[in-house]
Amino acid sequence: NAGVQVGGDTSTIQEYSLQDYDKIVLIAFGKASSAMATAVVQQLDDIDNDNQGKKDTMGVCICKDDHATQDEILTLEAFGCSLLNASHPVPDERSSQAAQQALELVQQHASPSTLVLCCISGGGSALFCSPRSPLTLKDLQDTNQGLLASGMSIQDCNV
Repeated sequence: NAGVQVGGDTSTIQEYSLQDYDKIVLIAFGKASSAMATAVVQQLDDIDNDNQGKKDTMGVCICKDDHATQDEILTLEAFGCSLLNASHPVPDERSSQAAQQALELVQQHASPSTLVLCCISGGGSALFCSPRSPLTLKDLQDTNQGLLASGMSIQDCNV
């Protein structure tokens, strides 16, 4: 009974049996997203091969420009995952478009028989940027640039 374990520490691990799902949607964003997403699809492939049953897998991986290796790109594409580049540390229009594409993929396939996996790493807030009115992308860009120019540490900026 192959499954996925999810949790930040050993006291919060939740197991999901992949046999309970027909589809897997993978969303990954952040500077390490391509490496994380690649590891996930490779693990899913190993589980599928052990159980001799392929799951319908698709996804969106949003990564900082030039952070994905060619091997990661090819692996993700082979598993139906789109790799999208966006701007870090200041979000750009690509960040908003990529976030929208990821949200639409989840909305399109969300069902009780779909397992949605989300991998988030540092830089995710710039790479997955989906401001809601009255907040605009320009507001977020200006705020981000102001924080960066202030000399504050990244830890203080993230608070």
